[in-house]
Formats: sequence, structure tokens, C-alpha cells
Amino acid sequence: MRILALMAQRQFSRRGLPDELPRLLDERKITLRSLAREVGGFDHGYLSRMLSHKTPVNALHAERIALHLGLPAYYFPEAREAAVIKAVRRSARLRDEIYFERVRRRS
Repeated sequence: MRILALMAQRQFSRRGLPDELPRLLDERKITLRSLAREVGGFDHGYLSRMLSHKTPVNALHAERIALHLGLPAYYFPEAREAAVIKAVRRSARLRDEIYFERVRRRS
């Protein structure tokens, strides 16, 4: 499926968790505190620090939050980025393909 079609279906966000999560919570009338409690494994203070860019976004937490909100695990870009990095580390072929076909070509 093409990226624009996925975007039109709201299957993923190009905005990072710190920028997108407040909108999602507002839409659903959920507080940060209740989200942290419902998802479990972290407190609202930790989430607050992620939203204020004081601590990096944990990709696993981003996936869990997305799933809890009824979204695909890959909804937030931090989760997709972590998956890409993991895949590149596992595959020298993929690493070189991305580098030579996408990165180096733009230089």
C-alpha cells in the first residue's frame, strides 16, 4: 500500500510522539496520568518528560501507547525508525542498498 493511502487512512503519523500524542489524548479525552496508568510500565512523569523533549522517546513505549489507543504499533515514527535500524543492523545488504540507492545518491 502506498504511503499516501496509509496516511489518508490515518494508519501512521509523520509527527513524532511528543507532537502527536497530545492531540490523540485530547481527541479521546484521556489524561497523561490515566494513559500511563492504563498502559502500565511507566509513570505520567516519564511520559511528560518525553513530551517535553527532556528524555528521548522509547520506541517500545511508543508502540505500546499506539496499540493501547487502537492504532497500529508502527503509528509513531519513533517505532518505525527503531524497526528500520534493527533491520539494517541485521542485514548488510539492506544497509548498503539504503546507503547507495538513497543516501549517497542525494549527496
